Amino acid sequence: MLNWKLNKPILVAVEELEKKFICLAGVALQGKRDVQSILEVAKSCRDKFGVVLQVVDANCIASWRHAASAALRALRAFAEGRNVCDRVEVEIILYISGRRQIRDAIEAVGVKSDSTELAVICASKDSGPAISAVRFFVDSVGGVIDNSALEIRSDEKVNVLRRIFDVSNVELDAVVRSGIDLREAIERIVIERGALLEVLK
Repeated sequence: MLNWKLNKPILVAVEELEKKFICLAGVALQGKRDVQSILEVAKSCRDKFGVVLQVVDANCIASWRHAASAALRALRAFAEGRNVCDRVEVEIILYISGRRQIRDAIEAVGVKSDSTELAVICASKDSGPAISAVRFFVDSVGGVIDNSALEIRSDEKVNVLRRIFDVSNVELDAVVRSGIDLREAIERIVIERGALLEVLK
């Protein structure tokens, strides 16, 4: 099940896992917020709603599928005892970034002092708490839901993603040659970085 609207949380049902719902949203911040206050709001959401919740810089997300796939891989890792972190939130950031080291992952895709758009990723056994937690987070940071922040909307974001995920011209040309456009090619490569992490772990 997928619910996709530009200004509402995106809900993905995951039948095979205990945490049955992944809820995502792009968040446009309406004013400057410091990183620590954003992270504190995320923690308060986890505590208040009893959910898994992670926040990253939306400029590091190639699509909602990228975010959802990272959350799903992290949840599977915990369900199968393959996790390398003691918290699902931290495992999610590893899969988003395609990096094995927590510090490297946070440096690559974590919220930064100049972040103007965020991606919030939430998982819960029930859809209600997941949606409520995402909405509470958005309201608490003084933002609005704008899911276009999760997509590649500019050449600048293409360049940012290529730098973060070390996408070479050779790799990109090989994928583009298969008949898909540049932005979809970037998305595929970035998602594959998370898939590769399962092998490297």
